[in-house]
Amino acid sequence: MNQRTPPRRSRVRRLRKKLYVDEFQVLGFELKLQRQENESADADNAFWNDFLREAIESSGLTYGGADDGFVVPQSRRSATEADRHWVAAWLQSRPDVEHFEVGPLIDATYAPEDVRDLYVPDVVRPYQKLVAGWRKRRGPSN
Repeated sequence: MNQRTPPRRSRVRRLRKKLYVDEFQVLGFELKLQRQENESADADNAFWNDFLREAIESSGLTYGGADDGFVVPQSRRSATEADRHWVAAWLQSRPDVEHFEVGPLIDATYAPEDVRDLYVPDVVRPYQKLVAGWRKRRGPSN
């Protein structure tokens, strides 16, 4: 997997933070899931509401995508192995999920182009704006 990270050199802390490198690196993971096909629209909406509320937002994460997506933290921290295991355990407990794959932790800012182009904005900071926009489009939660 070829990642386009900035060249290694000695940098001041401010620049490392701005470039999301070294101790400021933000990690995320890919998620692919396959659900039962004969579900109604109401069951589909209920699944996504439960998934986002219980598995993603309750852990301080953000999800971009649909059945294939990418998970990153809402704040400027990295996703952890515990986050991956939590999402996997939640999906495992759902009878309406036939199959899922939780990918390894990867650099969300300098992810490979195929991942970055589909799910990850050029910088990770806009994720909070994406969540706010999603909540606005989704309407009030029950």
